[in-house]
Amino acid sequence: MNDKDYSQITKTVLRKTNIDLANYKAQQMRRRLDGLIESLGHKSVQDFCDAVSRDPDVLARVKTFLTINVSEFYRDSTQFGVLKSRVLPELLGPRGRRLSIWSAGCSHGAEAYSVAMILDELTPDVKHRIVGTDIDQGILERARQGGPFSKSEVKNIGPKLLNKFLEPAKNGYVANKALRDRVSFSRQDLLMDRFSGGYDLILCRNVVIYFTEEAKTRLNHKFYGALKPDGVLFIGGTEALLDAEQYGFERMYPAFYKKAATAKVVSPLAAGAGSRA
Repeated sequence: MNDKDYSQITKTVLRKTNIDLANYKAQQMRRRLDGLIESLGHKSVQDFCDAVSRDPDVLARVKTFLTINVSEFYRDSTQFGVLKSRVLPELLGPRGRRLSIWSAGCSHGAEAYSVAMILDELTPDVKHRIVGTDIDQGILERARQGGPFSKSEVKNIGPKLLNKFLEPAKNGYVANKALRDRVSFSRQDLLMDRFSGGYDLILCRNVVIYFTEEAKTRLNHKFYGALKPDGVLFIGGTEALLDAEQYGFERMYPAFYKKAATAKVVSPLAAGAGSRA
């Protein structure tokens, strides 16, 4: 794929989806797009762009391709063990205070629902604020409906919680009302939109793997601004903040970073300014 072809795709995708490919690593995205175009059977980039513009099914495929909606309950069970045994108890404190939690890039909601189940075990009488956001409206609707989730997506849930919060369905399992009522979902573009603040915990896991370093930097500053003092950022197991102090974070455990109490003053982006890349 040459520069001209990639520029044409970038303009078409931005116009039809409001997703700016300038925030993604160009070399990796070109390879992935080449594979997508081939799999869809298009003979040229022009043919592909025309299909994206006129065919709702192709447009839906492109949105799914770009948003990478892959998730499951308790994904990376070791890290969720640390969340349950160390991070959340520290945030809750001795009296089990009410927490405000954000699952950023939540996909179909399994991650946010996982946190809700853990908190039900730790503080059964406390109603926490848990929100999930994603750029894909279609996947958000699935999250709001509580699934369905396949057997492989619920494989890490123990029998007790599975029976308490999920119900068998034709295509696997669905979250029951008791679990759905613990989480709210809304659309958000992490790179374009402003962030609300006051979160004790932000989860953004396996979301930024194709983002440029510039985009990641802006995003990490914005996460810093959205957290309360001593709030925690939980990222994916294959990700790491090697320069965490640049953003005002200090490493707690692998994949967990605390907003440092004596962090340096950060840029206005940390306060939630959302600008186009």
